[in-house]
Amino acid sequence: MLEFKDTNTADIRFVIGLPLLIAVIAFVPLLIFFERGNTPTTSFISPAVAPLLTFLLVSSFAKMSTTVADGKIQIVFNYGFPKREILLRDIQSVELQEASNWWGSGIKKVRGGVMWRSWGRTVVVVEKRDGKRMFIGSDNPNELHQAILSSLKYQS
Repeated sequence: MLEFKDTNTADIRFVIGLPLLIAVIAFVPLLIFFERGNTPTTSFISPAVAPLLTFLLVSSFAKMSTTVADGKIQIVFNYGFPKREILLRDIQSVELQEASNWWGSGIKKVRGGVMWRSWGRTVVVVEKRDGKRMFIGSDNPNELHQAILSSLKYQS
């Protein structure tokens, strides 16, 4: 059986930049008020934890692996959760499509279906026989598209 593995990796500027932005937004006002003597030291706990939680959340969706093998497409994010499987026999069509950066990354309902993406503009659109569509992000969308098509031909 054919097997194809692919990844979708977020830009490091996003993974590091967003937590840093949260840290700056949280700490700057506190530092201003702390200089004036109006802020208790315990007020620094929340702004210290917020960037760490943001980093954990962003890094969990920063890398996604897609495997086409054994009659299914398996998609899993960085820490092994969330995970999704699509059976090849349920697929009606596969195509490449440009996706707006405004759709962001992660798992979300978008116009026309559900998107699983860490980063990138070109996605592989898998339309199932029940009419539901799934947008799958990839660092190598052309290769993923060809692997799915090859597996579909192999299934027939």
